[in-house]
Amino acid sequence: QQVSECYLTESIDVIGICEKCTSYQRRSKANGCLPTGYRELVLCTKSNIKTNRSCQMPVYIQKQHFWLFEVMMIIVGLIAIFSAQSRQKILDKQMVEKIKKQIGESDE
Repeated sequence: QQVSECYLTESIDVIGICEKCTSYQRRSKANGCLPTGYRELVLCTKSNIKTNRSCQMPVYIQKQHFWLFEVMMIIVGLIAIFSAQSRQKILDKQMVEKIKKQIGESDE
């Protein structure tokens, strides 16, 4: 594989899947890893050069991230609902006790 940007000027054949760059490749600024953190192997048809180019995050990974986010938001929402209901019950009990105390004091 050569470091070339022939894919900008030539037609290409994608010969490798879009995959995540390793942390070492990102740190060393390997060909195609910088913009998105994902790269794919391409063959420039005119010059017959194999090189890597940056590619977008695969759709299946985007879907996984979306559903993970949705599940996390549901969990946060449920925690908020249960904590609000619990707090409301505590406040209701305090109010009932306060009313009972006031009624008990007024009888005397």
